[in-house]
This record gives sequence, C-alpha cells and structure tokens, in this order.
Amino acid sequence: ENIFDCKFFLCINLPFQLYRAALIHTHGGQLPERTLEIRQNCDGVDTLIYTAQHPILFKDCLNANTTVDDFLLFQQSRQNLFPPCGGKKLLRHFEFVSFRGDRKPIVEDVPCDTTTLGEKMEIFHRHQLPQPQQDVKGEYGSYIDVHIYMMNQHEKRQMEDRIGMLMSSSKKNLGLSQKMLATVMTVFLHAGRSAVYYLHSHMDHFLSFCLSEDGKTWVLIDPLYSDSFDSVWSGNAQVMLQELNPGIPRVMVKQEKGDILYVPPWWLHETMVKKTAKNIGFNIHFGVKGQIVMEITNFFFFRSDPSFFYSKVKQIKPEVYEKTVYENPGS
Repeated sequence: ENIFDCKFFLCINLPFQLYRAALIHTHGGQLPERTLEIRQNCDGVDTLIYTAQHPILFKDCLNANTTVDDFLLFQQSRQNLFPPCGGKKLLRHFEFVSFRGDRKPIVEDVPCDTTTLGEKMEIFHRHQLPQPQQDVKGEYGSYIDVHIYMMNQHEKRQMEDRIGMLMSSSKKNLGLSQKMLATVMTVFLHAGRSAVYYLHSHMDHFLSFCLSEDGKTWVLIDPLYSDSFDSVWSGNAQVMLQELNPGIPRVMVKQEKGDILYVPPWWLHETMVKKTAKNIGFNIHFGVKGQIVMEITNFFFFRSDPSFFYSKVKQIKPEVYEKTVYENPGS
C-alpha cells in the first residue's frame, strides 16, 4: 500500500518501479498473475481482508434473508469525509479513451452533500424509473447519490455486531473495531446506471456487500499495470483517462446476492448493473495498521476532522474539471 500511495500522492515512481522489477525477476521474467480467489461462505474473511494483495469473492457469506435495510444504520448521519459543498451538487467531468480510440464521458459525483442518510433514502425511493418505451434517450431515469460516513469507535462496534448477525458463519468477526483504521461506510443509491461505471482506484481496502437480486459485474485490473494508463487524481479517486497499452489483463467478477467481494488498495475497478432497476449498494472502506496515509487519516479523525485528507492533502484544480454545479434536488 505504501509503495502505491507514494506513487500516486507524492508522484515518486521509483519505489513502484523497483517493486515491479523485483516481481518480474522472481517470476521468470513476467508479472505474477494475481487474479480472483473464490472462497465458499465466509472462509478466511476475518483474516485475508487485511493481508491479501488480490481480490477475493466470498460466496454466500451473508444469510439468504439479508435485506438492504439490515445495513442502513445511522439514518441521521451526515457525510463527514469531504468538505461540505453548501447544499450544491458538485460534479467533475472527465473522459476515458480506450486503446482502440473509443471515448466514454465520465461524470464523477462528489459526495459532499450533507443531507442525512434518511433524507437521501427518502428522495431515492421517490425517484421513478420510466417505462422503456418512454425512455427515448436510453438513460432509464438515471439517478445517483452516495452517502459516505466515517464511523467512530462506538459506531464501528454497532456495525460489527450487525454484520456479524448477518453472516452465514456466526463465528466470524470482521474486526471493524479492533483492526480497521479510518473505517467508512458507503451507501450507493443509483438507477439507470452504475455508481462506478468508469475505471478508477483508491487507497483503501474495501468490502462490497451484494444485496440486490440482480447482482453486479465487476471489472478489476491489477495496479501493477497502472502505468498502462494515463490517469489523474480527481479529488477523491485516481481516474483512468487513457489506455496506453493493448492486452491489459482484466479480471471479470460476477457478484451475486449474499456475496462479499474484497478488493485491495489501488486495484482499478468499475461495475456494471441492470440499467432498468433501482439499486442500493453498500461498502465498508478501511485502512490497516502500517499504511501511513490511513494512519494519518485515522489520527485526524480522532482530532474531530474526518475530512482532513480530502480537504488538505492533494487536490485538483477545480476550474479544470468542475464544470457543472447545480442545486441538489433534495435540498
């Protein structure tokens, strides 16, 4: 984690190049194949999420009767990870160009709104999907909102107890309160498109809990191939702008209801969901001890400043990408 943090945040590429060269040397002249590992139920979920450098899909790790509502704790919480944007909806615009020259516009929704989770849920439930014959633009009533909340120690214990009750193996403890640093719950509310439909990466480990009957499909790329892309730090993630080399290995993952997917730091990822359905996603993002950036973020959280990293560390020039600011319809 520290090598990639150094690469992306300090723009010091040498440690990454040395690490990559050492891997190639010890694996017969080529990069090791770090691909998806599949485990049944919750086998190893309490330990591997802190050490594994490859993605792991824990099949059927949640009880069959688990619902979205089971995860929606802290209804009165307000996002505390980003500086508030004053009742506005802040968008950043990018474009991704594939190696073949295909272009895809990217609109990143900065989750800086400070309405409560409960208020966001109410607005989302009121949103109506159009019938296909009415959707002349093929956007299926596109809607996106994200609620991000860094939990305190008491809240982490509450979430830990709740998830423990929902897991198919009652003996497993994810370690939210004892092992995770700067632990963030993220709720994705989206319709007509995925919340993360473009390749990007970020510094934290995360667990994705699949709660939808329709499931979702992931595209994952090992960060060892990150130099095969031109990218930019958007203010809250490393966004891929251009694919420079052909044949970059992609790991395709089909995540079904009840599965938990673990993704290590800096793995490039995007998701695909059923466009004609409303979806709610839930993630837990966290750091580990020894990851310097996350240790710093955790320190400032206990100094009552959870937004320290995203407001003070490394920011983009707003005039370059922030092209649209409009009133949040829920405010």
